Amino acid sequence: MTDGLKYLEDDFLSVSDMHKVHFMTFGNKHGIPLINFHGGPGSATTEKIAASIDQDKYYIILFDQRGCGQSVPSGELRDNTTNDLIYDANKILKHLNIDKVVVSGGSWGSALAIKYAETFPDNVLGLFVYSVCLFRKEDIQWYIKTAGMLFPSELNRLYDCINTNNYKNFSQEYEKSTIKRKQIIATDFFNYATTLGKGLMEPHYIAPVDLTDADLSSMSIFLHYLSNDYFLGEDDIFHKLKQIQNIPAVIVHGKLDFSCPLNGAYTLANTLSNVDLCVLETAGHFSPEVRNEFFKKINKFKL
Repeated sequence: MTDGLKYLEDDFLSVSDMHKVHFMTFGNKHGIPLINFHGGPGSATTEKIAASIDQDKYYIILFDQRGCGQSVPSGELRDNTTNDLIYDANKILKHLNIDKVVVSGGSWGSALAIKYAETFPDNVLGLFVYSVCLFRKEDIQWYIKTAGMLFPSELNRLYDCINTNNYKNFSQEYEKSTIKRKQIIATDFFNYATTLGKGLMEPHYIAPVDLTDADLSSMSIFLHYLSNDYFLGEDDIFHKLKQIQNIPAVIVHGKLDFSCPLNGAYTLANTLSNVDLCVLETAGHFSPEVRNEFFKKINKFKL
């Protein structure tokens, strides 16, 4: 438990016949509602997010996406799509009797926050995103192919271990693998993601023996989404941005973000009409200063 947190609720919500989503709330129940979408896919939320947000000002809602973190069943791929996650968030908000909300998220969570705003624009008071990815065709191709021009050894190792050149088969290859082979595949993917995410910082590489069962489940969900183009139609998020162009928005992005290149953040900023774009010149995808600036912006937000 993180010191100084104002816990309110820690519970599960049944969102389908199969899935129960874990959620937590913090802060001031009479404050501005704020829901955060965690990154991934396949990761989990963390109390540290709430600890970085003004708890007197906000009523903070965090949740683990389907199959992630404490949500059950863990690692479940069935009935697990982007739209499911968006509507799960709305079900949590309805369960908490919240009609209007600030939405936030980073990386994969930024896409979900934007997608939520596009789906329920009348519900959104403000949009806060960092390390933005719109998951257009070029974004996916960058991550799984073009970025190899910068990091060829890491990308080649990834393709060699998974034994297919078609990323749409990654999930199938992983799921049919033995535990030992899953450990190798997951290790190479985690190391590739770390290399891109660290930018110019020295990445810390892991070995297969370092991985837990939770890590293998996380990779299962990650590859499930990647192999299915994140369950988004062609340029789905990009084509609907005009629906949210008047929502107050803040974007924080590192110029040295090799996971989600800056073009996505600029595209988003150029489409919105009420936006604050903050580009950190020396920051990468995982740089702490990106998140620090992001939370500063949230805490300064005025309705």
